[in-house]
Amino acid sequence: MRTVATDDLQAGMMIAEDFRNLHGVAYLKAGTILTDRSIRQLQTMGVTQATICDGGENPTTPDTSGLQEHLTKTQRFAHAIVKEKLDAFCLDGLMNPVFLRGSLPRIIRKILDTEDDLIALTQILEHDEYTFRHSVGVAIISGFIGRLCHYSPKKLFPLVRGGFLHDIGKIDVPVEILNKPAKLSNEEFEIVQRHPVTGGERLLAARGENARTLSLMAVQHHQHIDGTGYPASQASEAINRLARVVAIADVYDALTSARSYKVAYKPHIAYRIMKKLSRGQFDERLLDLFFNNLVIFPVGSVLETSAGFAIVKAAPFGATVRPRICVFADDRYHMHDPFEIDLSKVPGVSVSSLLEDISLISLTSRLRLNPAELLENDYPEISSLDDLPNGKSA
Repeated sequence: MRTVATDDLQAGMMIAEDFRNLHGVAYLKAGTILTDRSIRQLQTMGVTQATICDGGENPTTPDTSGLQEHLTKTQRFAHAIVKEKLDAFCLDGLMNPVFLRGSLPRIIRKILDTEDDLIALTQILEHDEYTFRHSVGVAIISGFIGRLCHYSPKKLFPLVRGGFLHDIGKIDVPVEILNKPAKLSNEEFEIVQRHPVTGGERLLAARGENARTLSLMAVQHHQHIDGTGYPASQASEAINRLARVVAIADVYDALTSARSYKVAYKPHIAYRIMKKLSRGQFDERLLDLFFNNLVIFPVGSVLETSAGFAIVKAAPFGATVRPRICVFADDRYHMHDPFEIDLSKVPGVSVSSLLEDISLISLTSRLRLNPAELLENDYPEISSLDDLPNGKSA
């Protein structure tokens, strides 16, 4: 081993000792092969020299006693966030619990028992707690979609790992930019846009299991199917399938989470944004599979549809975007005999909005009706647009 001034380091050299932050977490581990970017990072951080391995030497085994305490804290916190999010998904009936059980919890436990992954997650947590919570959410949602795709545990494992680590590049983005409540400047947005590439480089340099796949997932999770997005334009066939899954999970979790500059959107709003307003951004088949197994219109929800005002009577998994409804009033607030429509069988009827708060109170007061009473009985079913009352069409 020999000590080399940072200015004299060269790409391809192997460092012999860990470089750690003030919390004892390694941002460059012993045995890492230096790249031009990692050398610049050391120089930027004010590191003046480094110990490198000469040919045939093994890197020094560092004292990990302080590190282990940090990893244990991260592990406990991560398990708590996983439980919190899984409980929310299941108790709210948002996701089919069948796909949140089985191999998925075992894979999550395995990842959180792996030191290298815990080190990366600790770096994320200590840099920005929201990014950490977001990473946990993306991992769970990615695993949920993977289960819907009937991925084997062998394929599900790198998918969930990639969900946890997709934003590892954000530890290179100043936290004041990540949490800025105002609109980012062009320069700040350019800094944020670098995180997929820096994250991919970190994961590739780690040389762990599935390193290339994990790197692709980090690099491509902001890449759009239509060739837009960042960091660079790519044809849809060049985008890794697991990265396509993580892209959906990433945006959905971001939309449904509260930030300093936005409220948490409800699932049906996230659906409208991702499905209607973001055409060309996602893999449509994966997006439809996800939302058709996500309860965006729970039973008892009141909807405004092209057939009139209705209450949701059933939202079976696999067809949750097009639930079974009971229509009880027209768009002019005139009540009529209730009738049912299975929206999955009558594609011409569209959902305009989900009524909440003031709009729902206004409707029920105006009609002097509690729509929930309609859940107790069955009503005639309309199976065609031609059967709608008064010749009404969508």
